[in-house]
Amino acid sequence: MVMKEIEPGVWKPEKEGDKITGTFISKDENVGHFNSTIYHLDVDGEPMSVWGSAALNPKMISVKSGNIVEIEFVGTTPSKKGADTKLFKVSVDDGGEQKEVEEEVPVEKIGDAPSPPVPAQ
Repeated sequence: MVMKEIEPGVWKPEKEGDKITGTFISKDENVGHFNSTIYHLDVDGEPMSVWGSAALNPKMISVKSGNIVEIEFVGTTPSKKGADTKLFKVSVDDGGEQKEVEEEVPVEKIGDAPSPPVPAQ
């Protein structure tokens, strides 16, 4: 028997329209130096991770384990601190009709606000 180490990939969108679609498995909070959130997906049987952000986290609140989720990179906007902030569209198929998550974050608040609390699942 040959054992293979499992290393999840990390999705890194590079251009507008880049998407990742998979089954939402779980999330980890307070990860790393910046206490970030990381979302874990199963994409065609392979583990993939997506780092959260002030723009993404509010849209992921209503996504539940087992939901099919699609995250699309839709562009960037400058934050008050001058860095580009990535913007995302999140759609979820919870077994019924697919719908876009409508949580919006005012652009002036992106990058300045901490991630919102996430309800326990």
